[in-house]
This record gives sequence, structure tokens and C-alpha cells, in this order.
Amino acid sequence: MNRVVQQRFQRRAFTALTEPKSVAAYAALEFKFIWTILQAACLSSNEGPIFTFDTQQLRALRNLWTAINDADIEFEKVTKALHFVFQSTYYPRHPNTGLNTFNSPVIVFLLLETLQDNGEYRSIFLIPPVIAKMQYAMRLHATPLFYKWFTKYDHLTAERCDTFIF
Repeated sequence: MNRVVQQRFQRRAFTALTEPKSVAAYAALEFKFIWTILQAACLSSNEGPIFTFDTQQLRALRNLWTAINDADIEFEKVTKALHFVFQSTYYPRHPNTGLNTFNSPVIVFLLLETLQDNGEYRSIFLIPPVIAKMQYAMRLHATPLFYKWFTKYDHLTAERCDTFIF
């Protein structure tokens, strides 16, 4: 009797991309995401909205739109506006996806990425890389949040941490 030994899945530590082609591919998808939601939020359309944005997300997107359409573009102003867009869309203060999954711009964007221009589904083999790239972007943009939390709650000692239930 042949016995199949299953190996336990080992998660790799989160590390920054180093391969130039990988960096370019991941950045291109993130740029496409930002450009898509920026167009959806800031261009008027006669059709019903595809994306649902909360007030913080709309404010962030409109600030970015204003910053990039300014006659005298300031790199620092655009960078701050872009950071605010990432934080508000990836990690909203009051997430409302519990009410409707499609309230998340990220989920709607991923859904749109599964469709071709004619409305048919893309090949199933093209979908996981898009999800992985978006997951990486979200994890990357979580780093400042984690840093902020660690510095804010670093005063907790081991004794006080023992009182928490994990």
C-alpha cells in the first residue's frame, strides 16, 4: 500500500520584491487600480456607478485628482495624496463590506480584472497573479500602519500582554 505523505504548507516571510520585472509588474497593477478608481470617482458619467466609495475615500481621490491636475505639480503633495488614497481604500476607518462585499473598491477592481473587454471571463490562469499582486500591495501598505501601532502600543509590557486573551 502506497502512503502519501503530506507536507505542511510553510508560509514565507513577507519580503520586498527585488527582481526589476516583478517590481514593474506589481507596480503596474497598482497604478492601474489607482487610475481606475480615480477615473471612477472624479469623472462624471451618465451611467450608474460601478464603485462604491465612502466619504473618506472620495475625499482622498479628489485630493489626488487635484494634485495631479495642478499646473505646478508638487511631488510631495502628490505623494501624500497618493498615500492617503492607498490607506483609505485598502484600510478604511469604517469598512462597510459587511453590508455588501461590493462596497470595497479593491473587490470590485479584482472582479473587473476577471473580465475581458467583451464581458467574457479571462482565462482562469490569469486571475491568481492579479490577486497575488493586489494582496502584496495591501500588505506593503499595511507596513506603516503596523509601525504606527507598534510604536503606539510598545509601552505594553509582557505582564500586561498576558492579560489579553489570544
